Amino acid sequence: MTFKNIVVCDGHNLNKSHNLHIHSMQFEHFMYLKSTQRFQQFPEINMVVLHFARQKDYAPLLAHILSTIASAIPLTHSLHNNGDDLGHGYFNLHIDMSDTKMKNIDVKFLKHMIKLMRQTFPDTLNRCEIHHAPSFFPYLFTMIKLFIPRNIRNRIFVIKDD
Repeated sequence: MTFKNIVVCDGHNLNKSHNLHIHSMQFEHFMYLKSTQRFQQFPEINMVVLHFARQKDYAPLLAHILSTIASAIPLTHSLHNNGDDLGHGYFNLHIDMSDTKMKNIDVKFLKHMIKLMRQTFPDTLNRCEIHHAPSFFPYLFTMIKLFIPRNIRNRIFVIKDD
């Protein structure tokens, strides 16, 4: 599945923000499909927030995110070859927020990404684990949780790391 024509933000410009710094970004370091383990129940996608950089054009990043998720979902069926009817595919998301600063966060982009994922892949998230959450994370989550359906919010867990 390829995603070439992506409406970045319902006609709004995601890049209109104060003190916007644009940096190059290697998408495969930001989000990638973890190699599947034999006994793993669902495919796992890793997201490393430290590798996020604000973009002039978010369409290539969104295409990478959607493509990564699209490649994970069919793996659910291959991991469950015992004949169980799983309905549609699911995936687990592991978000690593190690050393994340506010400069690694774009709330407007997050809101749009959540909306796009809800439209493109409704109810495919099995579990989301957030590791190494910085001290500002509760405030960030308060801002974005209104855009996440309650049934999905119940699948998001902040893991206390040592």
